Amino acid sequence: RSDRPASDRLGDQIGAECTGHADRAELADGERIGKFDGAVPEALVRERLSELSELQDAITARKRDELIGNTIEVLVDAPGVGRSHREAPEIDGIVELPDSLTVGEFRTVRVTGALGPDLIAEAV
Repeated sequence: RSDRPASDRLGDQIGAECTGHADRAELADGERIGKFDGAVPEALVRERLSELSELQDAITARKRDELIGNTIEVLVDAPGVGRSHREAPEIDGIVELPDSLTVGEFRTVRVTGALGPDLIAEAV
């Protein structure tokens, strides 16, 4: 977590010098960001989003790999599919589980692998 104001971090990401607070950020020349359409070319925006996605994917992979060998508690959402406190439904990855685990139960499982945002686990 950065101690820098959100407006500064936003400026770093979009390539503009910003001042103020996130809810009322302005460009250094005083123009409000909300009126700053087209300041960054669309191709550059896509390039930067791609770079940020690559960075985030690497962070996610590292964090997932750190869980291998650990036991975690999961809620079995569907046959073969669960989630721990780390996964939000329909947003984050899943925990792949044995199909034999009962849907609706909390179970302790051991993480045996990771594939992108998903974990693979076995019953303990």
